[in-house]
Amino acid sequence: MLTELPLPARRVFRLTLGIALVTFVVYAAAIPVGYLAIVITLVLLPAPGPPPGLKAAIALVAIIAVTMLYGMLLGPVLDYVPVVGILLALIGVAAAAILSSRPGGAIIGMLVTMSSTVVAVIAAQSSAAAAGMVKVIAMAFVGAIITAQVAHAIFPEDKAAPPAARAAPPPPAAPGWIALRSAIIMLPPLIAALTDPGSYIMLLMKGSQLSQQAGEVSARRAASVLVGSTAMGGAVALALWWLLQLWPGLTLLTLGLALAVLLMARPMYGIIASRFPPDWWLNAMVTAVILFGPAVGDTGTGDDIQRKMLIRLATFIALAFYATFAVQALDRWRPRQPAAKAGTHPTPAH
Repeated sequence: MLTELPLPARRVFRLTLGIALVTFVVYAAAIPVGYLAIVITLVLLPAPGPPPGLKAAIALVAIIAVTMLYGMLLGPVLDYVPVVGILLALIGVAAAAILSSRPGGAIIGMLVTMSSTVVAVIAAQSSAAAAGMVKVIAMAFVGAIITAQVAHAIFPEDKAAPPAARAAPPPPAAPGWIALRSAIIMLPPLIAALTDPGSYIMLLMKGSQLSQQAGEVSARRAASVLVGSTAMGGAVALALWWLLQLWPGLTLLTLGLALAVLLMARPMYGIIASRFPPDWWLNAMVTAVILFGPAVGDTGTGDDIQRKMLIRLATFIALAFYATFAVQALDRWRPRQPAAKAGTHPTPAH
């Protein structure tokens, strides 16, 4: 019986099976931007507890409708009044970071971030293209929920399961600081994507991931989590691409990605010892998919795909270094504020 397996092993196999299923379906059906469904599955499946039920799925559809509408309406503002549009987009990113820092808020935070950045930037260029992206995002969420239901049915949780392994949380930051971190990190990729959406839309997606991570990471861990996991994800994506060159096809694509997830999920769930926390491994998985997925989609275009992957990876790592600097600079500046304020009102000498 599969329920007799240790719970960490079931969680590893459940995540691996879920990624294999969704990868096979999206690429067999040639769904545009299908790797989004893989990314969303990576967010849904590692969460402890049962998968989203019918009521949660209906609520999620309503949330998707509201958040995506915000991005569609923000597009024309970015086009005609860029400064105001960028400010509104960063407000959305800041709100998403606060939502993501709360228990169970990761999915809603992801939706708000994608709507305020990816959907809004595409809508600034073409409302039809943005509407198509919204449909893809909705389909990706539906597919991820169905995949989670199937994977949980085969590898269920215990009835009173302990929570999945997670890193010890850093000291809580004030919501305002979490929002400011995320907005500052998101500013460069947002401006770059507005100037050239075709070249920098993937950087915008990576920025969306980093902006959510920044709300959870401490300054001490910033370099390891933001830069280290990005580099690891890039290495995995390149290895998958080289593997796919040996035997191009859907079978090896599915098995290769599933194997990568299996290997990274083992330390994430504590089956093997690792110096890195669980969120490090999850971030590496997401980065690998964001790099590898578009490369598969570019096949047949005649471009030098490996070169494009390396350029994207370089920009991802550069953005991760910038995010690390922003987190550390803000953390150094924050404790000095009370002292600075105290200095403006010196205590009278006795």
